[in-house]
Amino acid sequence: MLGRYFQPNRCNAPRLRPVVRPYSTITSKHNQKIVDLLLKYKAEEEQKPDANSFKVYSFARAIHAVMNLNHPIRSGTDVVALPGIGLKITNRINEHLFDQYAQETTSEAKGAARSRFSGSKPVLILAPDSKVYQELLRNRALVVLGSVPGIGPTTAKKLVDAGCHSIKDLKSPEFSSMLTSKQAMNLKYMGHFEQPINRQDAEDVMAFCRAGLGPEFEITLVGDYRRGIEMFQEIHVMVSHPDFVHVPLPSDPPHIPAKSKTIIKKKSGRRRKDEEVRTNLLHTDILPLLQQRGLISETLSCGFTSWQGVIRLPGPEAGWGSRIHRISAVENNDGEYRKMSVHLVPQKSLGSALLFLTGDNEFHKDLSTRAQKLGMLFNQHGLWSWNPSQTESSPPNAEPRSSVETTNDGYWSLAKSTSEEEIFQELGMDFVDPTKRNFAFVSGKRRGKRTSSSYH
Repeated sequence: MLGRYFQPNRCNAPRLRPVVRPYSTITSKHNQKIVDLLLKYKAEEEQKPDANSFKVYSFARAIHAVMNLNHPIRSGTDVVALPGIGLKITNRINEHLFDQYAQETTSEAKGAARSRFSGSKPVLILAPDSKVYQELLRNRALVVLGSVPGIGPTTAKKLVDAGCHSIKDLKSPEFSSMLTSKQAMNLKYMGHFEQPINRQDAEDVMAFCRAGLGPEFEITLVGDYRRGIEMFQEIHVMVSHPDFVHVPLPSDPPHIPAKSKTIIKKKSGRRRKDEEVRTNLLHTDILPLLQQRGLISETLSCGFTSWQGVIRLPGPEAGWGSRIHRISAVENNDGEYRKMSVHLVPQKSLGSALLFLTGDNEFHKDLSTRAQKLGMLFNQHGLWSWNPSQTESSPPNAEPRSSVETTNDGYWSLAKSTSEEEIFQELGMDFVDPTKRNFAFVSGKRRGKRTSSSYH
């Protein structure tokens, strides 16, 4: 019956409205109330000024899936595996069934049912069908626990079997000890990561970093912010310093066509010792200073030139408060928390790093393809030319991470890469404004969230 519905093209999705017949013509032999519920949610979304066409499409798919069922839905278990019905819609259906079933019990039973999910001691519920009611309770708990990022169906089932039925239960030592470190961190910041970051938040963070690091550090907001996107999920910051000049050489020779019989043999180069890896400015200055000033809350990953973690949003400068106040707030998990990445880039790679960190990934691929056709290589460290030679040599201020032997020996040399304009010129391109580099929207590739730079 919903066969007339068409999936919107992602390039112009916000302008489209799905085609669905009026309520009166959409009927279900076994689950009319649930169909009506989903139709109501769909209509409410359509009527919003900023209606999300993908949400509308999700409700329409769910309606179609429910209508095709030849048996009544008694709990979320009956719909969770249906195509087109995700976790959020399953939760809405289960909540509807829970409330509907609770209405059939006495008011005391309904209150007892509610209290179970607020941490109170469970009590005996006198219901017409206790088996169904308990299944509703169980499914509700599975959905609630599954809403924590990183907790999948298997972990949620183990927790429910152990007696955990709510987020409050999950935060107790008895059940939090069953979580991995990543799951525990997601629980700690639940409700924070789901909230988008606006441009003002990012600008406040940049101002805070500049005040804390000093004028010798050049700090630039990149990623979604530089592409002009209004709301995003992570702040990306590019940092440079006159003293950081190390430019790693590419580890691979130029692209060799498949028909070539050239044998490539890689040799693992000298690995840096652990103490050497920790001697750049990212580890000795940038991260310690930002942590001491009460910005950094957690570290998710940390490499030689990049860091990703959780920060406490400082807000406008007038509300920063004292350093002691900010550190205390982080220790007590007060305030708003978001994800941030910091990337330390060498002076000679400023242009390529700015291009790479601004994104998006589809734009990276386009630049890499253009460079490859010219016999060059583009990465976050620069635009490179291959120089065939019998004797390998290295450009100034560059250290190879590995050596490569081919039948045609040679070495990489760094082309002009200190500005984006230089790189575009080398590739024979006109300058592309950062706000026009959202190639993933043009390509129509499916993404769960806005594409950011992949340089971590």
